[in-house]
Amino acid sequence: MADTFRPPAAKDIRTPLRFLLWLVACQRRRVAAGAVLGITWMTGLAVPPYLLSRAVDDGLKARDTTALLAWTAAVFAMGAVNAAVGAARHRTMTRIRIDASFRTVRATLARASALGNALHGRATAGEIVTIGVGDVQVIARSMTATGPGVGAVVAYLVVAGLLLGISPLLAAVVLAGVPLLAAAIGPLQRQLRGAGADYREEQGALTALLVDLVTGLRVLNGLGGKEVYAGRYRQRSGALRAQGYRVGAVTSWVGALATGGPALFLALVTWLAARMAAEGTLAIGDLIAVYGYTAMLVVPVASLIEAGSDIARALVSARRVTGFLALRPQARHAGTRQPPSGPAELYDPASGVRVRPGGLTALTGARAADAAEVVERLGCFTPSDACWGGIRLDTIAPEQLRERILVADNDAYLFAGSVREIVAGRRPPDKDSGDGGDSTGKGDTDRGVRAAVHSAVATDIVQALRDALDSAVTAQGGSLSGGQRQRLRLARALYARPEVLLAVEPTSAVDAHTEAAMAARLRTARTGLTTVVTTSSPLVLEQADTVVHLMAGRVAAAGSHHELLRTEAGYRALVSRATQEPEPGAAGGGGRPEGVVRPELSGCPVSVSRAGGWVGCPGGVRRGRRAARGCRGAGIVRGGGVPVSTPLPVADPARVRRAAIGEVRTDKGAFTAVLALNALAAAAGLVGPWLLGTIVNTVKAPPGGRGAVTTVNRLALVIVAATLAQIVLSRWALRLAAGFGERAAARIRERFVDRMLTLPAVVVEHAPAGDLATRGTTDVDAVATALRSAAPEVLIAAVQALFIVGAVFVLNPLLGGCGLSCLVAVAVALRWYLRRGRPGYLAEGATNSVLAEVLAGAVDGARTVEALRLEERRLAIAEAAIARARAARLRTLGLRSVLFPAVDISYTLPVVGVLLVGGALYDRGAVGLGAVVASTVYFRQLIGPMDTILLWVEQLQSSTASYARVEGLAAVPEDATPTTAEPAGDRIEVTGVRYAYRRPGDGLPADAPPGRTPPGQTPPTQTPSGQTVPGDVLHGVDLGIRPGERLAVVGPSGAGKSTLGRLLAGIDRPRTGTVTVGGVPVADLPPERLRRQIALITQEHHVFHDTLRNNLLLARPTATDAHLHAALAAVGAGWTAGLPAGLDTALGEVGGHRPDGSQAQQLALARVILADPHTVILDEATALLDPATARTTERALAAALRGRTVIAIAHRLHTAHDADRIAVMAAGVVTELGTHDALVAAGGGYAALWRTWHGGARE
Repeated sequence: MADTFRPPAAKDIRTPLRFLLWLVACQRRRVAAGAVLGITWMTGLAVPPYLLSRAVDDGLKARDTTALLAWTAAVFAMGAVNAAVGAARHRTMTRIRIDASFRTVRATLARASALGNALHGRATAGEIVTIGVGDVQVIARSMTATGPGVGAVVAYLVVAGLLLGISPLLAAVVLAGVPLLAAAIGPLQRQLRGAGADYREEQGALTALLVDLVTGLRVLNGLGGKEVYAGRYRQRSGALRAQGYRVGAVTSWVGALATGGPALFLALVTWLAARMAAEGTLAIGDLIAVYGYTAMLVVPVASLIEAGSDIARALVSARRVTGFLALRPQARHAGTRQPPSGPAELYDPASGVRVRPGGLTALTGARAADAAEVVERLGCFTPSDACWGGIRLDTIAPEQLRERILVADNDAYLFAGSVREIVAGRRPPDKDSGDGGDSTGKGDTDRGVRAAVHSAVATDIVQALRDALDSAVTAQGGSLSGGQRQRLRLARALYARPEVLLAVEPTSAVDAHTEAAMAARLRTARTGLTTVVTTSSPLVLEQADTVVHLMAGRVAAAGSHHELLRTEAGYRALVSRATQEPEPGAAGGGGRPEGVVRPELSGCPVSVSRAGGWVGCPGGVRRGRRAARGCRGAGIVRGGGVPVSTPLPVADPARVRRAAIGEVRTDKGAFTAVLALNALAAAAGLVGPWLLGTIVNTVKAPPGGRGAVTTVNRLALVIVAATLAQIVLSRWALRLAAGFGERAAARIRERFVDRMLTLPAVVVEHAPAGDLATRGTTDVDAVATALRSAAPEVLIAAVQALFIVGAVFVLNPLLGGCGLSCLVAVAVALRWYLRRGRPGYLAEGATNSVLAEVLAGAVDGARTVEALRLEERRLAIAEAAIARARAARLRTLGLRSVLFPAVDISYTLPVVGVLLVGGALYDRGAVGLGAVVASTVYFRQLIGPMDTILLWVEQLQSSTASYARVEGLAAVPEDATPTTAEPAGDRIEVTGVRYAYRRPGDGLPADAPPGRTPPGQTPPTQTPSGQTVPGDVLHGVDLGIRPGERLAVVGPSGAGKSTLGRLLAGIDRPRTGTVTVGGVPVADLPPERLRRQIALITQEHHVFHDTLRNNLLLARPTATDAHLHAALAAVGAGWTAGLPAGLDTALGEVGGHRPDGSQAQQLALARVILADPHTVILDEATALLDPATARTTERALAAALRGRTVIAIAHRLHTAHDADRIAVMAAGVVTELGTHDALVAAGGGYAALWRTWHGGARE
């Protein structure tokens, strides 16, 4: 199916209806087969009433055993044929739905891929996930109209034709009745379409909110504000619940009429037929046939009404899909010209920048945004007059432009996959030609990948991962440090080997030694190729052939780094890393204490390896590759072979049952009322078959009697009254059920979000984002549907079944026992299915999660896809995810393909048994003809509730699996019981801290969250002496942080700085040792109390899709506008003053201001000021700001946070220079501690780093 996929043409997405017709046209043969099978199955339902009428007239009434056996055998044979046809119909229709579902997903992904960077600002990941996991299911259901819908129409006409042979009057009533019923329901369908559209919009907004929360959860873990966000989610959830009530008010009438309308119709036809039988113009067998034919119409009429409702809902969902598919690339360029035939000059008239081919050009300026804007224009991501070899870039064919010019952003999206796949980019790892290697090609690929990794100084990352290049990395590299992500991005860009590489700040998040090595290796790797980098680092600038100094967005000077240092004072001031002493009191501690290098660390020095990186171990100095192996697991923040993608647990059946019972108990009044009303409606529905037996006995007397007609009229009026009561009772039952379901859904999704917000950070970081998003949307909806509809309907169907069987027992216990014993086969088939269903539906849910992550990545990574030309690669990955999801659905279809025919055949057994046993008893005079007929009709009617149970049991299996995934969050154990102790002061003490991320195979249960040990068990890496063990990333760290001081933590990338920051913030807890604040373990403090005291801000920024005001109020809900403006001013966020609606300006992807990386970091820092904790941990919190802005912002922050403890983890050493003390880390230990002056004077690792950071110059 993937090979034949073609995206819809423009005419196919003009309207939602056209899109649905396109889905039908894409599988004409299968749809035609479904229609034929639907017609055959539906018309086949009309045959048993005829066969039963013959069995009654020719066999029972005539007391002809041979005829009775023959017609009974025909009933069984017809049941077997219909069972086989029904199974084939179900398989075909399911395949049609699967095709429509995944064809829509493919079309969505193809459009996202084609839009590329143009997608930003026009759709969010939440919207696309809603389409891919929600709307596609609604659209797929509408495809049922192509099979059962068509079959229902034909069956209706066939029944009318059969009735025409019995009585033209009855046929006319049937032909007129269904259109009248459709006319009554039509206005309701229109109301449903409008209310449903509003509901889907609210549901899409809530899904987008959840996806936004999943994406920004790490930010809330460090800053706080979870309760605020949970409150906003609950408010939006309440709005969806209210809209659900409005939808329920309409659907309750539609559902009641769908059931009661045909029943009322049946009552009218039965009345007319009974009068004719009483008058002698209609045989008793024909009366039974008329009743059976008309009763059979309940199925096609209900199918038609359901198809109408499904199409109405599908049009709403299709409108969302077609709206997205109608998006077209913005008029950036749609050129067709050929690019220059060889290397050529790039020229940007707007800035005056000229890039010489084959060289390394560096762009720098006081505003980093100026250089980035030049790259945007030269990369043709922004409309401009930029030229390449004299040819305007926007006139060149896009695919050829992207093939030869690559824009490598410093925040380019990292897709989930192995390290090899990430670096290989668009070229599949087994397709690289290489320049030698084994015949499989893998060796060739590894050679190219390893070369790119080496050039990006990322070899230590690969060596520290358990499975090296095969190690899995989550989307956006959430399990890696910022420096590690940056190096992998550079490795990917180098592996692509474009003719022109435009790299934005490729070294901004690494230490000076690593930066120097990256700059040197970048120059070597790009020898002879055109390379442009934006940077203000002298370590990179001195490697450039040409440096372009920009001022106010224009070229101010150009030349080599050293030439500009000599001739340009502005350039010299910009790139010089000379420092100034901060203003008195600006450094938090008020003065600079005299620093001392810790003598106890002198045995653990740190050196610079030949590769330019730091190499240090607790036992001494090591160099090169051997050193990296010796420090395996210590040189990477998420090292030690950590599984970077860990599925969340699923709840066991017992927990799911308890949760479901708890939901029922919470709203037991409504649930009881639903059961009671449905039971009464079911009882009213049994009146018709019961009175039919009385009518048969009445009309069996000689015809023409006025008394018989009077009795029939009276009985018919009772049937009509009972049917009207059934409609009213059903309507109120459905209305109450809808309300119950909406309240239950709201509670479940809100509880899910509450649990998600309390998940330990280490679980969040290793859980696939798509898994959380799917559990909170698709799975919650499935559970709500089960509670709203499945549970009540199954219970009511069970009550109906009991009433029916009970009624037969009342008529004749022997007939009841005979029919009941024949239902054993149904129980056997269900038992077989239930044993196998849960694993299958859990697998379906897991594949949905993977697909949701692919869909979210298609939006969030759209620019990266275009820049790296990953369209084919990403679509191939999407196809693989779709193939797995399709296979999972086909496996459950296989189970149903056994269950459904087995049960359908079993349905005929009670009818056959009652006919045979009843015939024998009737011959002996032990039972009347009316009792046998009524019992037969009852067991025929039993098919309805049994089918309901069967269909909903299948749905309940799926919903139970979804419930297990939703409740799985409750199975994640808490780190510890929150303490009630109050810290005695603000001093932070780190004592003997060791930390290790859990490895696979450490003896923990498969569903245990990473980085934690189940209660009562000893951590698998624990040792009695607490010495370092393999897998530790911190090795006995001791550190005291005085209240009010400013501590800088520096060291090489992967030294453990961020891990230490997370421990200080209480996000993780140490394997051994303690981290305390005021004598209380930090990780034991309740989250909201903890965030009032300690806040962590990292370089991983996230702007929530909300107003500027609400983004800031997360940190301090009671803040006034004056507070908000003051916080923004303190971090230099002057750009907010120009926003159109001020604080109420929407931020985010669609319809609002889109903050860039530096603006997002300023918002994060403003939140810190508003939160006002006594300790602030800044983990590269200004890495995305240009150096001048970063320096200004940091000093403004120091002033704003005067008197607070500030722990700054940084690679820019001016941060360390301004600090009271500096802690130097390498390989998981603190190697030096003291003031800047003392550490420089000591001549150790920090002094070497300081010299390197200044480009080799000494103070």
